[in-house]
Amino acid sequence: MKKNRLPLLASVLTLAGSPLLAQDVVSANPAACKVKLDNDKVRVVEVTLKPGESQPLHTHPANLAYVLTNGSLKVAYAGGPTETATAKKGDVIWSDPEGPHVSTNVGKTTLHYVLVELKTVPWVPPAK
Repeated sequence: MKKNRLPLLASVLTLAGSPLLAQDVVSANPAACKVKLDNDKVRVVEVTLKPGESQPLHTHPANLAYVLTNGSLKVAYAGGPTETATAKKGDVIWSDPEGPHVSTNVGKTTLHYVLVELKTVPWVPPAK
């Protein structure tokens, strides 16, 4: 007997874009993210994104970024707004915990920054 697999496929495709499947940034894109320090308080990650390169759906605890090269980053939040930010070498950027989003280098140069994530202030999904 032949089974209809359409409902299963639809469920898988729905979950694939779901915030429930958002990963930590290093797991989402290990090629672009190199862990420099990881302890019980912080994780320091060196991030390198080539022009047009994206970080798949991921989250962050509270963090700061120290920008090593000029660049532009588009951040598209799952089910929410899209923001584009331009950063200059030497900028320090603070961010509260961030829900699921995709980040894309929309500039013409490689974007390089150091991300310091505070493990004591994680992102927590909103209660339903």
